[in-house]
Amino acid sequence: MPHLDQQKVLGAWKLAAAYTVSQTTGQHRALYGDAPRGYLMFQPSGRMFALLMSSNRQASQTETGRAALFQSLMSYSGKFTADGEKFVFSVEIAWDPTWEGTDQIRFYSLTPSNLSIRTAPMDHPLFPGEKVIGHLEWTRSE
Repeated sequence: MPHLDQQKVLGAWKLAAAYTVSQTTGQHRALYGDAPRGYLMFQPSGRMFALLMSSNRQASQTETGRAALFQSLMSYSGKFTADGEKFVFSVEIAWDPTWEGTDQIRFYSLTPSNLSIRTAPMDHPLFPGEKVIGHLEWTRSE
């Protein structure tokens, strides 16, 4: 039986917003454009799956185009725990192999229909030399 906090997040969530906030400048930057797409799923077994992507992805046969496709998505899965203020995602498989075998700590707030998740200040490969906080906004999905 999942912990009570885990039970509250069970089910499917649809991505509404994905952005970073620079700790240096305060600048907000959309991670996957103005209309990001994605789902976050939490199962009673304690497993989670996340898939996030830009809404303007286009197939490409070029090396540069395929690299751009890779940079316009994030996906991972593993076990999760929730304790009322933070998730621990124990990543088993990921779009970026450096995440595999790691624990990703995320802080969250929850209402019946909305889930807000943020990171601690971190280095982000898209914004070299800056510490940013990642923000993901989700709405409950059926």
